[in-house]
Amino acid sequence: MTITTLFTKLNKHSLLALLTVLCVAAVFIYHFFFSAPSLAKIAVKEPTFSLVKNNNESQPASAAEKSPTVVQSPTVVQSPTVEQSPAVEQSPTVEQFPKVKKPTIAKLTKPAKLQLTKVKTAKVENSATDIVQPLEPSLEKTELASAKIENDDSSSSIELFPATVRKRDQIWDLSADVRAVYTGYDRELTNGDVIQENDFLIRMRGDAIATISNNLRAGIGIAGTCATNECDADFILQTDIPGSTGLKLGQITIDELYLHWLSEEPHRFKIAIGRMQTRSVLKTGVFNKSLDRINSNNARINWTDGIHATYQLDNGWTSNFIMQYNGRKGSGNVYHDAIDFSKSDARQSYFASFENNQKISNVTQRSFGISYLPSALLTSQGAAQEVTNNHEDYVGVVGKVAWLWPQQHNRYTLRGGFELGYSPTQPEHNIVDIADNQDVSGLAWNAVFNIMDFLPGQNIGINYAHTGAGWQLSPQYKPNTKLVEIRYQWLLESKNLFEARVRWQEELDDTQAIESNPIQENQADFYLRLTRKF
Repeated sequence: MTITTLFTKLNKHSLLALLTVLCVAAVFIYHFFFSAPSLAKIAVKEPTFSLVKNNNESQPASAAEKSPTVVQSPTVVQSPTVEQSPAVEQSPTVEQFPKVKKPTIAKLTKPAKLQLTKVKTAKVENSATDIVQPLEPSLEKTELASAKIENDDSSSSIELFPATVRKRDQIWDLSADVRAVYTGYDRELTNGDVIQENDFLIRMRGDAIATISNNLRAGIGIAGTCATNECDADFILQTDIPGSTGLKLGQITIDELYLHWLSEEPHRFKIAIGRMQTRSVLKTGVFNKSLDRINSNNARINWTDGIHATYQLDNGWTSNFIMQYNGRKGSGNVYHDAIDFSKSDARQSYFASFENNQKISNVTQRSFGISYLPSALLTSQGAAQEVTNNHEDYVGVVGKVAWLWPQQHNRYTLRGGFELGYSPTQPEHNIVDIADNQDVSGLAWNAVFNIMDFLPGQNIGINYAHTGAGWQLSPQYKPNTKLVEIRYQWLLESKNLFEARVRWQEELDDTQAIESNPIQENQADFYLRLTRKF
């Protein structure tokens, strides 16, 4: 089925939601192109100046001689004669002008104009700390604000420090966020059935970090979901996630409970033990995508039980090591059908990465990670779909690179990234429901391109990805899937973020025709999402 066919099969509720987005966009266009100043006026702003204290204002003439770019006091213009001002006679910038012995009002006006022009030129050429300093507009204002509110989708628990640093006391640093999502999808199964559904759901998360000492902190977080079709509160606490992607609707759990130890400042070494949020994502502004590890993205709630240690090197590289505990029935992370933790050797799995987020030229992120899940790959399965004891180690390797290209003559900034993953260990075709004549691929990749600040506070991006049937690690990309996603992002203010997404997914390889257990073949979906930070 083509993308066009999938799009036309969206139900009327989905189309109404998309029309709403178009109406909002029309309002923006009318506002910026007809009612508000033109984009050219917005993009080309007059230079802004800040006033810096004049250290030479009250100094004697000897001090003024040491500064080649001293700005003349306004009282000099009002002086009846130039010769009566000793500071002017000693200023090297004023001596270049002809002396006026018998000034008149007309003669005073012309030298004053020339003098101000001369001082401005000297400031730019000879001094970076003059009294009048232009303030350069920040190209990353919206990106920084967007990154701040998206921190929960890009940073691990031990990477998030309290907003205020507290020492030698037991003060709690509290934070919370609420995410409201209106979503809908049109899903076609391999047996020809079509499932259509729309829903409105809310995810709520609250976090608290207590400073026990200079080097020890404790963190706890509680999260839950609620939807229009299911909102009965049910508290659970277990090792494995109850649903396929996290908590089920209406459930509440503790998704963070850890001790966090830091070395002495500048805190190069950090280690946390307990339940926490761990993430390794491609950071490109609009998207926080990952082929290997991300907890609680979008409206999901999941977690990592184990140990997370990081060490930051002097050259900007940071190493991460995670040892994760998995229960017999499953893990707190999202994995796919070929990953099975029923073997006792699969109780621990491991993740290690090296990442550098310092900007070099136009490159803003370089990362390399490896996941190792011993005895977790199901390699064969009986005809009755029963799990057997045939397991192998699963290995996945991922590389990430992101870049930024600021436009010197435009308001907007271009950002992009590429992520590549490969697994050398593959399940058999029947484990992942691939047809007999199809090879199981362990290759996965995704590419992102964004336009930041195409309008003030507004960003747009596109994501294109291929995920082989043998790639079992990503919570955001299903195996054997080709994906196209367009996302619009509007930063309403520092704590409110609105996003709209349209996405199409198609299977890459032909799947087996299993009438008793049909699986997804194609899907088109959308969401409207508002995030509020507290």
